[in-house]
Amino acid sequence: MDSLLVSLFTGAIGALVAIFVTPWAQHFFWSLARRAESRFAAITEINNLWATFLDHAIITERGHGSQLANDFFVKLMRLVRRLKLCFLRRI
Repeated sequence: MDSLLVSLFTGAIGALVAIFVTPWAQHFFWSLARRAESRFAAITEINNLWATFLDHAIITERGHGSQLANDFFVKLMRLVRRLKLCFLRRI
């Protein structure tokens, strides 16, 4: 009889833990994945902007004289704004 009560109690506790802890754990790991996704997107955008800037600098140094496209500065300001928002949420 005692083993039956212990097994029922253990099963009930296990079910309650699964019901209450699983959503929290899923949200926690989902948040980590979204944050990592945002970081990788920012890193990719920084790499693209850096490559564009270096390409412009090399062409200018060789005397061919070109200007950066207007969308370069738009993308740069958008990236800076996104990074500021990421850090402001943590404060």
